[in-house]
Amino acid sequence: MINFLDVKKRFGGLKPGEQSQVRRLVEPDDLFDIPVFYRLGLPSTMQSARVALFLPVVAHKENAPELGEQLKDVSEQRMFQMMRSNTPADLVALRRLLRQIEPTANWSEFGKSLWYWGDQEKRKLMTTYFQHS
Repeated sequence: MINFLDVKKRFGGLKPGEQSQVRRLVEPDDLFDIPVFYRLGLPSTMQSARVALFLPVVAHKENAPELGEQLKDVSEQRMFQMMRSNTPADLVALRRLLRQIEPTANWSEFGKSLWYWGDQEKRKLMTTYFQHS
């Protein structure tokens, strides 16, 4: 399994211009067209692209609260819009939400949830969101 915290650290070690290339992207597929993606040392898979898309948006913090808890001030309507969307639209919507709140996450866990992103991971996020809103 990939060490997502190491990937986050590698991203932090990139030049600011390289980081901004990832920051400006809209969809995971766009990552395959920039050299920075390959410098992260991730396999060329959609799972890797999902992880890389969130590197500039979510900071690392070892004991960060769950992401759903940090999203508590986001409207239910926006959360359900993300939930009901299919990939990659759900990831784009989630990224927009996270840019708004500037969250932290334990990248060891957050990276796994992105790697396995799908209906089950979205439901976990929604459950935590409703437990804290």
